[in-house]
Amino acid sequence: MNELQPLASAAGMTVGLAVCALILGLILAMLFAVWESSRWKAVSWL
Repeated sequence: MNELQPLASAAGMTVGLAVCALILGLILAMLFAVWESSRWKAVSWL
């Protein structure tokens, strides 16, 4: 049973990293969507 603890810890770390990557990707996608659909030419040119 002792060998299961590092495996569970690694699985928890993997899930945590996946959730962080999902949140970061969602934020970046929303920023780029706003950037692309901007009506200001100076902002959409960047």
